Amino acid sequence: QQQQQQQQQQPQIMQRNPYQPLPGGLPVDGGLAAGPVQDFKDDLAREAGVVTPGVDDTPYVQYAIEALTRGNRESGYSGDGSSGSEWGAGGGGGGGGLGSGTLPVGYVPAQHQQQERHQPREGESTEPSSTLDPALKQRFEEDRQLLQTPFQPKNPAVSADSLASTLLKNGPRPAQPHEWRPLDRDALIAKVGEPRANGLPTLDFLPMPLTARSLIAFMLMCLFMVAALIFSAVWSHTQNGLTGYVSIYGSSYFLFRILPQFLGGLLLLWAQFIIITAFRILPFVHLASPNIRERDGALFEDMYPRSFLWPPQFIGGWKVWVPILATWVFGMTLPLLSSLFTVVYVDDVWMWATVQGVAWTAVALYLVMFISTAILWRYFATLRSTGLAWDPRSLADIIAIVSETNTADEYRGTQLASNRGHIRFALRHQANVRLGYWTWKDGRSGVWYTLGSPMDQGLIAVPLPDQLTGKGMTKFQEKQGLMAAININPIAGSNSGSGTGTGMGTGTGIGEDYDMEAGSDGTPSPQGRYRYLPWCLRTSPLLLLLTGAFILLLALFIVSFLPATRITKGFLPGLPAAPVQGAFSAANFLYSFLPSLLGLILYLLFQTIDMHLRILQPWAALSSSNRKGGASADASLLADYAACGPVTATFHALKNGHWRMAFTSACSTLFILLPVLGGGMFMALTQPAGALVDDHDDVPTSEEQVLMFPNFPAFTIVLALCVLYFLALLSLFPARKPFRFPHGVTCLAEIISYLANEDLLGDLAFKHCRSREELKEKLGTRPRWTFGLGYGGSTGVAGEETLGIKFGGLDQPFLS
Repeated sequence: QQQQQQQQQQPQIMQRNPYQPLPGGLPVDGGLAAGPVQDFKDDLAREAGVVTPGVDDTPYVQYAIEALTRGNRESGYSGDGSSGSEWGAGGGGGGGGLGSGTLPVGYVPAQHQQQERHQPREGESTEPSSTLDPALKQRFEEDRQLLQTPFQPKNPAVSADSLASTLLKNGPRPAQPHEWRPLDRDALIAKVGEPRANGLPTLDFLPMPLTARSLIAFMLMCLFMVAALIFSAVWSHTQNGLTGYVSIYGSSYFLFRILPQFLGGLLLLWAQFIIITAFRILPFVHLASPNIRERDGALFEDMYPRSFLWPPQFIGGWKVWVPILATWVFGMTLPLLSSLFTVVYVDDVWMWATVQGVAWTAVALYLVMFISTAILWRYFATLRSTGLAWDPRSLADIIAIVSETNTADEYRGTQLASNRGHIRFALRHQANVRLGYWTWKDGRSGVWYTLGSPMDQGLIAVPLPDQLTGKGMTKFQEKQGLMAAININPIAGSNSGSGTGTGMGTGTGIGEDYDMEAGSDGTPSPQGRYRYLPWCLRTSPLLLLLTGAFILLLALFIVSFLPATRITKGFLPGLPAAPVQGAFSAANFLYSFLPSLLGLILYLLFQTIDMHLRILQPWAALSSSNRKGGASADASLLADYAACGPVTATFHALKNGHWRMAFTSACSTLFILLPVLGGGMFMALTQPAGALVDDHDDVPTSEEQVLMFPNFPAFTIVLALCVLYFLALLSLFPARKPFRFPHGVTCLAEIISYLANEDLLGDLAFKHCRSREELKEKLGTRPRWTFGLGYGGSTGVAGEETLGIKFGGLDQPFLS
């Protein structure tokens, strides 16, 4: 009778819902479970076991969960971190017990996990109960063998170890539909064929200053200066002079006291332009490298040198930072060349002579510059790929490069980060981004050029090491905001990791790292929106610079035109003026080297200010034109001031109507004359008796005196440049608010954070461009652009507010 009852119940059991409790129990420790246990097998799991037997499916399930919750878990700036679901160890969703709804595929109930881990006691049987139907026992054994490693989101390290073990034992897992594969030139030709590959631009572009022709020309100029210095030093030493001295005015004075440092100033401008271009290109070069260690951190490398006045920051390997260091030291050639020649008395004749110590020191500096440039040339000449199809001179070029990227969602919320370190934490999973051609990893057709990621890590939430510092990253919890995760004080703030200055400036009363999300209405606060301003454009440094310039200018005018101190009458040097061995005159060296050095400091200081203006002017044009319906593409997205040479930036600014930019860039180039003319202003001269007039008695003096006299034309031009310097600093004070942003724009990660919105990256004007000319032509159909708060973020969520570049004008209350 019992057998008949079992046979009647068996069809019902076989047709049950697979997630409904069984009429009995499964063995635990050789006996029966205390309660019913749920069967967790379904058709999808069975198919997975047939298609990919032995392959751990944990990364795929975890990737799906990460993709669903990444908006709140990965952002840390815009998400509240509370919407990510917390899966229990025994089930998902709202079901906590057995038979309480449908479980995700591949989940093993907690009770079954405990059974699996429990060891049988002595004498107990490990076989299923004999009262259970044999078909069900077989299905249970299949389930247990198939799902040997249960999904445990509470311990991601176990999942990572399981994935590594699976790859070692069972070989590589199959490619997923979302995964990309980078293509080099040979692989591209093999994929699309030679004719089609020839239609795609080669990714080996180098800007003009870094090409072999330009670098060789610069090295030849260095050799020319070395040859001229050696000839003048040797000839002067063997012939006791070069040529006869005539006067402090005339062509001979210009030849020996102005022309050497003028040529040196031109070479200094050239050398600085080479280094500025190298800074701008190197992040792209590193991102195109096949070496992941070289790509790591490239998104956060400085794209512009902070200043040639202070000790430089080093980027890349020694083949790059050696030329950077040499260029920084190279500026000292101007004061040396200013004191290169003096006059000596030979056989009752005054002769121009070369100061031997100064000449050979200058020769050493030019040889160092020659060698460092050769190293830089060798570095770029041996690069297999730069990752660039054309010169990324402007914002539009960078947008075109990242328009097809698959990493835009990772930048969600980073627009409001206060510094580079916070952005780096938000992008901690982007350790494998690469610039170049991409295709589908599973073999589908398609080739595109962008900055992307293979997306083959499965977004496993394991703390990733920071290869630059060697420190481990702190795991970011779902219910923990980014500010708390990195221990930021939203009131006092932190200025670490920026490298570019993130202060508010003056007149705000808000901490540097003001909490972006502290607004009661959920919108970014104005204090956070206008937090960042470079140090040289803040009120306090500008006031300090302006005060110093005014004091210097006032002192120059007093000593120049006050009757009691009129400099045109000459002044006592306070040092011996007579030349000693090697044609060295202490007075001439002091009053040529020091004025040139002071002029060099003033030039390099204003060059730093001008560089920040060049970087921020396109952004300021976008930010200040919201009420005007937006800025034109030529004046904003295509503006390339930071990539221009010393003169071209002025003409581009005049063309775009940026008058202050044109004025400051022109002044920055003219101020190279401060060290050039400053080193040739004064010279020691001997006046015979009776030639000077006493100021008190108005009678001729009876003694010969050696005095320092100015070259009046050079001195007048220097005074005019000092007045221009003061006016240029004064022009920086008004209308600085458009230059304020949440964070700087001096590295690729900071720039992309403002570009990673759906409206901008989805614009067809930036898609599939093969040259800069094609990009400019497409942008002609998009006349107006602006920077501000808009809707439609990188994830495409309706109503989501994002801060960045948008097409057309904006009309948001926040912008006012």
